[in-house]
Amino acid sequence: MNKKQTYITDEEKEKCQKVVDAFAELFENEDLAVVNAGKYGFIKLQYYRNHVGFDNAFSFNDSRHLFNDLWDEWLDTQLLDIAGDTPMAEMDYGDILKCLPPEKQQELLDMRKRLAEKAGIEDMPDKTTQTKPLTADKRGENKMSVLERLYMGNLCPVEEAVPHDTEYRTLSNKIGEEREYFEGILSAEDRERFEKWNTMVFRYEDITEYANFAQGFRLGAMLTSEIFIGSESE
Repeated sequence: MNKKQTYITDEEKEKCQKVVDAFAELFENEDLAVVNAGKYGFIKLQYYRNHVGFDNAFSFNDSRHLFNDLWDEWLDTQLLDIAGDTPMAEMDYGDILKCLPPEKQQELLDMRKRLAEKAGIEDMPDKTTQTKPLTADKRGENKMSVLERLYMGNLCPVEEAVPHDTEYRTLSNKIGEEREYFEGILSAEDRERFEKWNTMVFRYEDITEYANFAQGFRLGAMLTSEIFIGSESE
């Protein structure tokens, strides 16, 4: 009998749990949860909506990838708060970080170091190399080739497509609030019909997103072929 597939080692399971514990207090009031999914590793759940569930669910089987992802989540939240209604609100996260006073940047770097020590994550970059990578490379996957990431199951276009626009989270939360409002004023029969409609919308979006991804992939393959082989008119 074949042994059942396991996607995370016992060692990484323990390390991932330490990472989750290190960030637990920071995300206590955020719309985010990381749960132990047993043999599937750890799952990060985001943006919960009543009767629908979580909008995002990302899996991790590597403690360093999980640490980098949670750090980016926390750092981005801090940068959004700092930007507020200032002109920086229109900037990307990396640009906001660069605009901060050196002492504030150092404060954030020190926070990362404390979290890393608490999580048992070693080999942290030094002060001179930390500034740029803080928001780059969402899961540290830059250390792998695209082929390696695909083979290991770490490459998912849906995950990579999460917008970094500063308005994204605000809109997502507002949409959830408005949906809860309408669900609250509907009759039981209408609420059930509304939930079925909502499910159909999500399915429609999944089909559309896949079609867009497939078409984009085809165009990319055609462009690559044309670059290396040449077009038919040549």
